[in-house]
Amino acid sequence: MCKLRSTEIHQHCEIFGAGIKLLLQNISLWEFF
Repeated sequence: MCKLRSTEIHQHCEIFGAGIKLLLQNISLWEFF
C-alpha cells in the first residue's frame, strides 16, 4: 500500500497504518465487551 519512495509520503503511511492498527485493536476490544 505504501511503496512510494517519498519520505513524506512514507511518514504519512506509517502514521496512517498506526491509526488503522489502533482502530482495529479498539474494534476487537469492543467485540469482547
